[in-house]
Amino acid sequence: DIILCEKKTRALKLLNFFNIRPKLLIAYHDDKCEKIAPRIIKDLKNKKNISLISDAGTPLISDPGHKLVKTLIDNDIEPISIPGPTSIISALTLSTMDISNFLFLGFLPKNKKKIHEILTDKLAINVPVVILSSSRELVVLIDILSNSFQNTFISVSKEISKINEGTKRGTSTEIKNIINNDFFKKGEFVITILNFNQ
Repeated sequence: DIILCEKKTRALKLLNFFNIRPKLLIAYHDDKCEKIAPRIIKDLKNKKNISLISDAGTPLISDPGHKLVKTLIDNDIEPISIPGPTSIISALTLSTMDISNFLFLGFLPKNKKKIHEILTDKLAINVPVVILSSSRELVVLIDILSNSFQNTFISVSKEISKINEGTKRGTSTEIKNIINNDFFKKGEFVITILNFNQ
């Protein structure tokens, strides 16, 4: 009956391909939760079928949905999760690291000092640390790693499951030396980092 999505134009490409015609398509982000949730709760209690989808990846994993799911559960409505694609697991499997345990940080703050503090704390755990990044943020991250965390191995995966998919691996210094390569210029990246000097 209703599909909540990030961007209607992106969602319609998928829905049209599979000939799915919801009665209502709503653009949803967590800052709209308070406005949208009452209607969603009412419709769910009236037995309407409602879905939440992402542009890419899985809802709630660095995508909208957390506030809505929590609100539903607080109102005694139990959501059903159908796992979607996730670049995180694919990037981990391509990293060559032991991924029996890992730590997912999502997107880091913009502030260099805060990034440095987070890396100092989290890399000490000695499990692969996974970070999401744009191309511009990646340059900053690699610069910090190569200057302050030289004993790290890095796997940088780009555009997982898309036409320009690829992975580059090496120490922080090796990746810094090739950061001007076209591979790093554009796209969405998953960076897996392991401190090998523990």
